[in-house]
Amino acid sequence: HGSGWGGVLHDVPPAHVPKMRTKRFEHDLNTQLDRTMTHAATCWSAAYGPVRAERATATFLATALVATHGGMDGVVCRPARALQLRLAARALRLRTDGSHSKRVAQEWSALGSLTAQALAAHASAAPVDRRPELAAALANLTAWASTDAPTARSAGEAAALREALSNAASAVDHGPLTALMAPVVGPLVEAIIAGSMRAGDVIESRAIDAFGSVESSVRHGRDAVADRAGRGAAWALLGLLRLHLLLPEGTPDPAAATRAKLERADAKLSQETTPALSTLAWQRRAAAATPPPDAAVQAAETEAESLAAESAELARSVVPRPDPPLWTPMLAEAVRFREQLASVERVTGIVQALAGSDAGGESRHARVTKARAEAVAWLDAAGPWGGRLDVSFPGYRDATEPLQLAALELRRGFSLLVSAAPDAASDGAKAAAARGKVSPAVADAAAAAAAATLARARR
Repeated sequence: HGSGWGGVLHDVPPAHVPKMRTKRFEHDLNTQLDRTMTHAATCWSAAYGPVRAERATATFLATALVATHGGMDGVVCRPARALQLRLAARALRLRTDGSHSKRVAQEWSALGSLTAQALAAHASAAPVDRRPELAAALANLTAWASTDAPTARSAGEAAALREALSNAASAVDHGPLTALMAPVVGPLVEAIIAGSMRAGDVIESRAIDAFGSVESSVRHGRDAVADRAGRGAAWALLGLLRLHLLLPEGTPDPAAATRAKLERADAKLSQETTPALSTLAWQRRAAAATPPPDAAVQAAETEAESLAAESAELARSVVPRPDPPLWTPMLAEAVRFREQLASVERVTGIVQALAGSDAGGESRHARVTKARAEAVAWLDAAGPWGGRLDVSFPGYRDATEPLQLAALELRRGFSLLVSAAPDAASDGAKAAAARGKVSPAVADAAAAAAAATLARARR
């Protein structure tokens, strides 16, 4: 998750920068290009974070097919245009069949497994006789989302899986998890079940055929956007679930408990058992003293060996902590993040609005625009939080890294949701660039269909 935000693909590739009439050396010395002049550069800049890995191929193809050339026209642009078209055709032709659909299916499988693991971690809060039922339901969820699951799955099977999971999860008597069942766990399981069914229906070997016409290309694009929105909702809900289950307020430091056990064992060994052994040894050597019983000596030696082994084992488990301890401030920081920026009401509200599953008095367009702006602001505000934990609370990686993972899952979900939601400003700019002749979706679909035609011709 962290690699998606590392900035490796931050700069716009040179192939996306528009060409100009000036000579190369004049451009290098005096010219600052506006990298928003091309459709491809705009798409690249807009796809920030994990989304860029999904849209990289599309932006390269857009460079070859629809990018402007900064004034190059006629005979001057034919060689560059022909080269770009050949590269676009080669990129499509060399794509591995099933690459995208397999990646999407594997992502849904990971979501199913991680959700099952998060719920199975609380199986001890269920009655003993209900635990096998919970384990079976979670195993069925994992199998449903698995890439080895059968592609043809009926709505009845999905309903049966939902009911089994609901009945099994109701047996878990865990306060924080019970409070998250309706707003988080239920929509998360529903998203995984629906997304896995949708991923199973996609056959990547027909990807090029999907771009055989403008209509099929538009339909393929809409399906891809819907799947991206579904994965975004699932990742956001999974991160929210993890975040609110990790380190509840009042959780003691486990390393402090281990260190206390170690100190107790060392103190008993050095202050009680070792002096007792020394006394018994003196009694054995002294002629005037009564020899101690052999059973007492053997019991003292056994206790000393046991305490030494326990001390050595605990010493390997002790985690170095700063002095003074920062466990309580770290818990307060986690609670503050959960209650403010990552509250259940706020995150689920954004997810529902961007995923299109909520109902309200506002128009759909206004609701999505507002939620999209809030999600972008959320990403900007939540970005530095994970890194701040490392700086503010060194020595607590066993506690901060799970919190960072949950925050990164939330950020990935919001990033995918934002990229799948319509952007009024971007769509308006595309429509203006097309001079009202075609919609942006149709223009992109036509470019993809042209590239696919070139690929078939080269074959």
